[in-house]
Amino acid sequence: GFSGGVDSTTLSAILAPVLKDRLLAVAIDGGHLREREMVEIRYHAAAAGVPFSITFGNLHFQWALEGVTDAEEKRLRFKAVYAKLLMHEAKVIGASAIIQGTLAPDRIESGATGGALIKSHHNVGLDFGDLAQIHPIDHLFKYEVRALAKELGLPESVWSRQPFPGPGLFIRVVGTPPTPDKLEIVRWADARVRAILEKHNAYRDLSQLVVAYVAAN
Repeated sequence: GFSGGVDSTTLSAILAPVLKDRLLAVAIDGGHLREREMVEIRYHAAAAGVPFSITFGNLHFQWALEGVTDAEEKRLRFKAVYAKLLMHEAKVIGASAIIQGTLAPDRIESGATGGALIKSHHNVGLDFGDLAQIHPIDHLFKYEVRALAKELGLPESVWSRQPFPGPGLFIRVVGTPPTPDKLEIVRWADARVRAILEKHNAYRDLSQLVVAYVAAN
């Protein structure tokens, strides 16, 4: 799966010169992305030199997350739909492997290294059936991948990009199911807050901007 973040973009930039048209960056749009995020994802795929396609799964995610309020349950259900959509895409194009930009913290937080579960990650512990799973950079940490992206000459929008959870805005709707209307509210608010911070040159000073829709008790 290609999110357009520093991990998947950097990995694609490394693999693209070798695999060429045998590599396809598949972005999933499930209604969980921020405003104009798909434009940035497409730009980052082009910067990495990798062919690009979009899989739309809005209804799949909407059905899977209907009535779900718990954040961890949202992650688990997102993970299941994410795997199903990627497997379908792989079957359509005849792929034999799925390559993920998994990092060491993803494995650690998911409990895959033997520690306690902190939170599930959608790219760890997936079942892709007969498809091979390849995680070439899962020994690296975020700061290392940022440095690598910079050395590869990728745009600043890649190596300075703030972290954003795989389930995206589904997690930013807190304590209530992520219905389309609530997602639209938090999407709008996120874009407006970011615009204000960028106007005052404050956005880059933040390690991670979190704008959320929080259900009232």
